[in-house]
Amino acid sequence: MRRAGDDVRVFGSVARGADADGSDIDLLFTPRRPIDLMDLADLDIRLTELVGYPVEAVPDTDLRDAIRERVLAEAVPL
Repeated sequence: MRRAGDDVRVFGSVARGADADGSDIDLLFTPRRPIDLMDLADLDIRLTELVGYPVEAVPDTDLRDAIRERVLAEAVPL
């Protein structure tokens, strides 16, 4: 699989140690190229299959201003 991006970080409940059964793994990344919704959905599916838990990949370029600071502050590099 071609790499979608660099600087992969975990954020959200997993990064805070507050995850529970049913929590997804939120991954923040810097895209190497523009990524559309279909590619992003495919990435989520492939990562979910790979790790065996629900994964949501979020390009750091798509973070809304309202949450950007919090997400970047809690993000843990992989």
